[in-house]
Amino acid sequence: MGLKYKRNTDGWTPSKDDDLNNDDPWTADFRVRKESKKKKEGQTDGKGKLKTLKIEAYTDKGDFYIKEPGTETSILRYNGRTDEIVINDEEKFEEYFAGSKEKEKRLNKIKKITMKDILAIAESEVVIAESKQRFDDYPRRDAKRLKRVFEKLEAKPGYKSLFNTAEPAEISEATSNDKSKKDKGPNTPKDGNVSANVDVEVSINSSSSGFVGPVQDSGSGNRIDTESDIVKSSIVSLEMPVETPPAAITKDDGLMRYPIKVPPFGYDHIQITAYNYLESGLTTTEGSLFQQTSAESRKDKSKPIKNGTVILPMQPNISETNSIDWGGDKMNAVQAIGASAAMQAINDIGKKDFGAAISNFAGTTIDAAKQAASDAETKKAIAAYFAGQAVGANVFTRATGTVLNPNLELLFSGPRLRTFQFNFTLTPRSDEEAFMVRKIIKFFKRTSAPSLVSDGLFLKTPAIYQLTYIFDDESEEKQHPFLNKFKPCALTSFNVNYTPDGSYSTYQGGSMTSYAITMSFGELQPIYAGDNDDDNTTDMGY
Repeated sequence: MGLKYKRNTDGWTPSKDDDLNNDDPWTADFRVRKESKKKKEGQTDGKGKLKTLKIEAYTDKGDFYIKEPGTETSILRYNGRTDEIVINDEEKFEEYFAGSKEKEKRLNKIKKITMKDILAIAESEVVIAESKQRFDDYPRRDAKRLKRVFEKLEAKPGYKSLFNTAEPAEISEATSNDKSKKDKGPNTPKDGNVSANVDVEVSINSSSSGFVGPVQDSGSGNRIDTESDIVKSSIVSLEMPVETPPAAITKDDGLMRYPIKVPPFGYDHIQITAYNYLESGLTTTEGSLFQQTSAESRKDKSKPIKNGTVILPMQPNISETNSIDWGGDKMNAVQAIGASAAMQAINDIGKKDFGAAISNFAGTTIDAAKQAASDAETKKAIAAYFAGQAVGANVFTRATGTVLNPNLELLFSGPRLRTFQFNFTLTPRSDEEAFMVRKIIKFFKRTSAPSLVSDGLFLKTPAIYQLTYIFDDESEEKQHPFLNKFKPCALTSFNVNYTPDGSYSTYQGGSMTSYAITMSFGELQPIYAGDNDDDNTTDMGY
């Protein structure tokens, strides 16, 4: 087991030497300023003297006690189970830790230092037990018990969120009885006691981390000074992109992928290949009217786009929608009579018999009028209808109390084009991957935009894309047999969110810690029945 919490705990002493029973406390001394009461109740002299206090810490429960040396009653107790401080001696608590913001900060600092040291000590007990188990006759069950106790300690409320903030200094050898080992700084008095500015006498261990370089503080926009000892032992290193891209990224292999490293077993993914757009033209086949060419022919394969393929991971939500335009249509009796007469006349015109066209149109209309006039109610309704058409009012309903039957019917009006939206979160995990993500984003931004041609007089159509769900059965990569296919698509919208986690955060070289890209694609042509006419194919069809 490697050390997770590397801290200098030299200032702590076990109650029993070489005893790994974590029911026994570890103790440490530290010096803190105590304010003496003035004659008037509630007043202090504002200065006070440095006093030595003792901490008793228990690694099994995460509790610790603070007391004056030689006394049985503690000033306070920290309850690791509830993450609360219980005051046992109110008078002494007020003298050391209450009454001012400085005192409250002092207590909070002591609490964090002690809790972090407790974690480090508990972890070291596990490591020592496991080492003794391998080389001595130390019982294996005791090593397991210590590990379980340590894991429970990590999960306690106060300890769980302990390392989310910058780490204060450790209680180290500077608080021991050996005065010669104290770290002296510019504010150290001649007696060697660190007392100026900071009321708690501590020493900073600056060698507990291998952190390199500055890191951008998430959400603040300020770069943390990682050379400061106070944060050097707590911030995890985010060593990321250097200025020059590695050779693996700049190599002209025609392939861009995220993530760069994929599992050794079958890895299904989405493949997006860009093509230059090839116009269809207005040519027609001999003996027929204009006929639409297939969307596949719009891909200019003779001039492939350099590095034009991107491989991205499968999405958690994969779906398709096939929709058709249907709409309601109306035709009343009067319109039907007119339509019938018009169709007959047009057919006669097509036969170049103009006399018959006029005669038939007039005859059909007259016959319909005579038939309607034979019924009194129908005659009245027709008169009201045409009167209403003449004055632009609903005379028909006012006169008859009825309406013409519209013969409403749902009729097919045409196909619809399918659209697809994809959301990818790209989180670089190495310098190589950070440059790859940048390359992918720039690729889509470049190929989806139109180009200026003829000195800006015209705009050339942007690239189109072929999307494919790839199924990797380890032997070959092919169209996924149980997911839909795509016709060539246009990228209609491309959005990049540089702060998808809600805060500004970068790696050392400037790369964002995460990117969220949203792409909307629209197919160039609708889906026709002939595209899915074969039931024996080995794929899902369009």
